[in-house]
Amino acid sequence: MINNFMKPYFDPYINYKFSKEMEDKLDEILESNSPEEAKINFLNESYKKIQNHVQKYGDPDPVNLTSYPLPFETRYVVKTGRVQDKIAYPYLQRDDNFYIGLPPDIAIEEIDKTYIDENEKLQLSDSKSKELIHYMTEFTKPLIKNIYGNQQKEINSVNQLIEMFKNPDQELALKNLRELAEGLQMDLIEIPNFLEDYGDIFLSLAYFQECAEKIIPNVEVFISEINKLKANEQLKFDRNIVKTCEYMDFNLNYITGNLKNRFDNFQKQSEVMWNDITPESFRRVKDMIASHHATLGGVLCGLAVKMARWQEKFADGRGGPMQRAEFLMSEMRQGIEKITSIERSAPDFSQIRP
Repeated sequence: MINNFMKPYFDPYINYKFSKEMEDKLDEILESNSPEEAKINFLNESYKKIQNHVQKYGDPDPVNLTSYPLPFETRYVVKTGRVQDKIAYPYLQRDDNFYIGLPPDIAIEEIDKTYIDENEKLQLSDSKSKELIHYMTEFTKPLIKNIYGNQQKEINSVNQLIEMFKNPDQELALKNLRELAEGLQMDLIEIPNFLEDYGDIFLSLAYFQECAEKIIPNVEVFISEINKLKANEQLKFDRNIVKTCEYMDFNLNYITGNLKNRFDNFQKQSEVMWNDITPESFRRVKDMIASHHATLGGVLCGLAVKMARWQEKFADGRGGPMQRAEFLMSEMRQGIEKITSIERSAPDFSQIRP
């Protein structure tokens, strides 16, 4: 991929013919009657060639310089992307600023229409992205405040967030962006790439939070129903049923309480990061959130399946107390045990270095 970007500009200088001619020229300088004069002449000739090369390509357009066309008709171009830990992360950019991330080791020949079609299907729809902005805004507030101060800025999409920092609309914002770039130890032109990274990680978090806010009310309704079972005149003397209800009550409250604490901690850690932004503090918060992806996904998916199954069987008052108790012990308890185990395996926030 990198070779495709560099070849048009450096091809004349990285081939055998150029190396041989350079060696021959240096030999001529050493063997000449006046090596010092020959060296100066050689440098002047080289300078003229470099000038001609620059004039041929003109002043580089940063957008075109970081873009590479695909070898077929498409709305996409390949962008160089950000460099992190000395690894380049390219991406595809559509003419409406829609992005598709690419693996760092992908070759240009691997990208065809089928590859693009399949990856487009994996991207969030515009409607879903708009839904998530409500949640993402909470995590981007520190970023907006850091750059724009107390000015109100309405964000409707991740792309809008990135574009806003590509083209800051006031002098103060530009000054703050320069300070941000300095804190992150990167050039100002690299800030949009950093924001893509920032946007991706917090958009994933916004998705999980939206799922949690839809699922947790259903869990709370379920907890109230199992407490009714525990108090039922027919069942309250059955120790197995009562113990199962108590187990479910305790563990579901533990799970939902932990989920809420996790999202609170993500927000607090994000705010702390912006108080003293450095490459290390950003990487620490990014890695922290990424380390929770698997357990958040497992817990939320498990809860969604179990709550849906319960509602499918017993919504609208269907099923008597005994039928519900049997279902609770035969199908629900084992699943809740597994979900509790996943939640307990989540990374410990107390181990995070401030």
